[in-house]
Amino acid sequence: MRLIFTPQEQAAVTPVTSTTIPTATPPPEATPTVPAIQPTRTPTLPPTQTPTPTSAPAFSIRPYDPERDADAESVISRVPDWGGTERPGNYQWEVAFPADTPALISMGWCAADERTLEANWSDMGYELMIDGFSIDLTQLAERDRVNEESVCRFYSGVLTGWSPGRHSYIWVHHIYETVSDGWDTFQAGDYVMEFIVDVVEGLVFEDDFSGTSDGWPEGEHENYSRWIEEGEYHILVKNAQRATWSPHRENRYSDFVFTAAARQVSDLPGEYGLVFRYQDDDHFYYFGISDDGYYEIGKRLEGAWVTIVDWTFSPAINQGQAENILGALCVGDEISVYVNDQALVTVSDDSLAEGHIGLMAITFDEPGVHVAFDWVVVEAFE
Repeated sequence: MRLIFTPQEQAAVTPVTSTTIPTATPPPEATPTVPAIQPTRTPTLPPTQTPTPTSAPAFSIRPYDPERDADAESVISRVPDWGGTERPGNYQWEVAFPADTPALISMGWCAADERTLEANWSDMGYELMIDGFSIDLTQLAERDRVNEESVCRFYSGVLTGWSPGRHSYIWVHHIYETVSDGWDTFQAGDYVMEFIVDVVEGLVFEDDFSGTSDGWPEGEHENYSRWIEEGEYHILVKNAQRATWSPHRENRYSDFVFTAAARQVSDLPGEYGLVFRYQDDDHFYYFGISDDGYYEIGKRLEGAWVTIVDWTFSPAINQGQAENILGALCVGDEISVYVNDQALVTVSDDSLAEGHIGLMAITFDEPGVHVAFDWVVVEAFE
């Protein structure tokens, strides 16, 4: 078994100058891209999109030390529901990673007992490439870990110096003979795991709803339902002329870019969008779009709905049930909103200086508006 080791919101509602804003994209789920690769005892890394380096690497790597490197963050921990790979082949994931953060690079193997681990280890090998450079595994720490359930051995190192932009690292796990770790059997072959890493300045929070709720409210109510299913966060509004919002209360933000991908599941007139600088159910901003291509900006202040920008049509909005990427940039008193990389409008309002983010859905004259959010990203603005 290959493992990575790493140190409400409802109320009745009456529907009520440009800038360029950075965007972020969610990591896709891993999928095998080629058939099984035959193993070789003279390992050779597979071709990669990363160009062959012509100079010394801009990064540095050192063996992982649990005391010194307590602030290191595992790159692979950002892969949704990471569980390794189950059969030979090429696999690829894309993740966002915060700049100026030490990156923990780790890969290893666990077995049911020490004897099985030693037997497995003799029938396998690893290779590592980072940004096109082959990494000598002696630059990493090789450590064993034993607990009541398993015995594990792994390589781990800490990488520093990645500049903002796109990077790549590849682990190739060669299994020379079919092995059993005491629980499952793994075919001989090459398990090629490539991680495309977008190093982002100011990345604060991201969620692709692939696991547990992670702070997002879920549950049934007589007027609405909220749940996570198949990598999406769903809001269903059961009554007409109602708004349901879902704040994520774990962090507060002042100056930031908040981006989310969403689609309307139901084929009904309705609205969905972003909640930001949320203080409580009576104080927050919102940016919403409708199924027929209009957008609005408003706020809830002292429990009353206040329009900031009234309904305005934009051809940038994908109508009907098509997905849209919505964004809000908040810097001081200025609020800029955009859809699908197109800036819509910038306004000034000093009512709320900071707060939580959230998601919302609104019904008009018909009940049953159902919206699914695919991912959210928050980046600090400096």
